[in-house]
Amino acid sequence: MIIKNIKSSLFTILVCVSPLIVTIGQNKNVVLFKKIIEPVEFSGVPNLRSKTLLQKKFFPDNQGSIEFFVDPSFKAEYGFRVTHLDNGDQIIEVKQIVNWKEIKDRLETEYPFKMIPKSLSKEEREEMNRINVDNLKKRRKKAEEVIAEYKIDSKNIVINESLASLLYDTYVHLIRDYDNRGMASVTQFDGSQITLRCVVDNEVWSFLIGNSFGDMKKLIEISNDIVKDAIENADNLNQEKYVEQLEKLLTNR
Repeated sequence: MIIKNIKSSLFTILVCVSPLIVTIGQNKNVVLFKKIIEPVEFSGVPNLRSKTLLQKKFFPDNQGSIEFFVDPSFKAEYGFRVTHLDNGDQIIEVKQIVNWKEIKDRLETEYPFKMIPKSLSKEEREEMNRINVDNLKKRRKKAEEVIAEYKIDSKNIVINESLASLLYDTYVHLIRDYDNRGMASVTQFDGSQITLRCVVDNEVWSFLIGNSFGDMKKLIEISNDIVKDAIENADNLNQEKYVEQLEKLLTNR
C-alpha cells in the first residue's frame, strides 16, 4: 500500500507492507514494517512528524545523518545517532533512559493490574476485569505524560570516517531496498519496535519494524552491538570490528 499526500507543500510517501498492527504488552503497538519518506524541513523548521514524543526527546531535530532507536517491551528505550561537528569530527551519540524502571514501578503501583482468581464469582471477576482495563487505559495515558520525567544519559564518541560512512551507506541502501515480498506473514505479539532513520539530500527516510530478517536483521544486530559496546567501553569502541561487519554486509548484498 502506498499513500501519497500533498498538503501545504508537504510531500509524504508512506509505504506499509503487511500493515498489521497488534496490541502487545501494556502500552504499545507493533508495526510489522513501515517506510516513511518526508522532507527534512517543513515551513523552515525541522520536520519531526514521524517521530514519537520520546524519539523527539532523544533526537529533537534532524541533524543526525542516521538514527537508531529501540523501544523494547520490558526495558528502557535506547538508541544512537551520528552527527557531524563544525570541526569535521563525526560523533556517535549513544543514549539510554536511566530512570525507566523507577517510573515504570511507580505507574504499576498507581494503576495496578491484578490477576483474576477463578474462585471468584462471575460478578467479582467482571468487576476486577473492568478495573484492570480501566487501569491499563490510565497507565497508557500517563505513560506519555511521564516522558518529560525521563532522564537520558548520552555518551558522545568520536568515530572515524570509515565507520561513519559505512553506517550511513548501509542504512540508506537497506531502507531503500527493503523488500518484504515473498515472505511468510508472521504475527508478532511481543518484542522490540525498532526505528531507523537517515537523511538523504532534502529528505528524511524513516523505517519502522518489529520482526526483522535477512540483511535488515544483521544491520539491527550490528547497531545493537554498537550501543552495548559504547555503553560498556566508551573510551575504546571497537570501530574496526564494525567497519569489517558493515563492509561484509554491503558487499554481500
